[in-house]
Amino acid sequence: NGNKIDSNINDLGIKFGYDLPDDKFRQPYYSRLVSVEIETNNIKSFGWDTYALVVDDSNSIENSINSLINENILENENIRVKINENGSIDILDKNTNKVFKDLCVYENTGDIGNEYIYKMPEGETPLTTKEIKANINIKEDLPYKAVVEVIHKWDIPKSADYLLDKEIEEVLEFKHRKTQRVKETLQMEIKTTLTLEKSAKGLKVESEFNNICKDHRMRMLFNTDIESNIHYAESIFEVAKRNNIPHTSWENPCNCQHQHTFVNIHDDNYGLTIANKGLNEYEILNNDRNTIAVTLLRSVRELGDWGVFETPEAQCLGNHKVELEIIPHGKEVFDSYKEAHLFQIPIISKQMSIQSGEIPCANGLLNVEGYGIMWSTLKRECKNGNNILRVYNLNKEETILNLSSCSLLGDKYRANILENKIQKITENKIHLRQSEIVTVSIGK
Repeated sequence: NGNKIDSNINDLGIKFGYDLPDDKFRQPYYSRLVSVEIETNNIKSFGWDTYALVVDDSNSIENSINSLINENILENENIRVKINENGSIDILDKNTNKVFKDLCVYENTGDIGNEYIYKMPEGETPLTTKEIKANINIKEDLPYKAVVEVIHKWDIPKSADYLLDKEIEEVLEFKHRKTQRVKETLQMEIKTTLTLEKSAKGLKVESEFNNICKDHRMRMLFNTDIESNIHYAESIFEVAKRNNIPHTSWENPCNCQHQHTFVNIHDDNYGLTIANKGLNEYEILNNDRNTIAVTLLRSVRELGDWGVFETPEAQCLGNHKVELEIIPHGKEVFDSYKEAHLFQIPIISKQMSIQSGEIPCANGLLNVEGYGIMWSTLKRECKNGNNILRVYNLNKEETILNLSSCSLLGDKYRANILENKIQKITENKIHLRQSEIVTVSIGK
């Protein structure tokens, strides 16, 4: 549209390539390769936007507000992030004035359990990075994002002691093991990358480390300081509501639970959602801060359950990289759930040649509107080529799906899970009951 936008362009050098035209032999060429990074704003739901890379002869400098204030402060219109000396962070949600303190603290404990169940050695006190001074470095300071790297050098025990092998061979149930960790330590370097984008609602966190130790667990801690006896974690087509403290009949030595995309704690005014990519274990700690603990790594020796099944690769030695997003929110908790889903789905980019046609440079196929509604699928149906939309209701009450902004061609039908049409939709609205899953067929 002719508007200049902030970008970061890197020259990747000259590359040899060739075309394969229909009417002649292959045609060789040399081209200059560049990588282009931009911030995308307001791309429509299930839509696209188009950008052009052109020579700028104006030499004009845009007045852009950077997210980086100094090496310890990141800020945009939604949140303010303070990086403390120990590498933990404090986040101010500027929309609610709620401050979340002591986030992103690392925890390390021994793990003498198995692949099924975690077990910390008796009497052990968890190690944390609270008392370790971190090295803080500015990595990128761009108009559309700021990136800061936090480095911890942390001495942790090398492994469990000799007793663990004996207890495993004796098929001693993990609950009764007396193994401790050795006194010898190894230094683990952890690089935490904090990224705040100009229009972001949350802070992206990436953690990299080389696991050189055995028989231990690594977690990242997020203190919420929210008074609530319950929390919420995404499950299959629902957000599960769970008690923070397990029932008295609970026998496992910890209360770790399963999550899909996120875990959340909130009250009537504000809350905190921790989104993840593939980190499916979390626990709400039984302390006075309602801390969300997300497991980054478990290193164990055996499969467990019954018998002796050693699993050396379950020690997970080597390099690891994990990703999370910290999303504070106000009363509209569903907004943070949507943000958590967007975190898992990267934008797809494709370089196109200049061409003529009737497709606009920016458009969207379908906007899923309705309080508490989350979309699951938009795909082509195999039999007739119809478009299939599947959504589900996370709201405690009935809600309405509005399909008036759908630009996909064809009639709309309610369908069953086999994608067979059931009933024609005439008003572009569908009522969803609590926890209901709905499939819509659009086409012939």
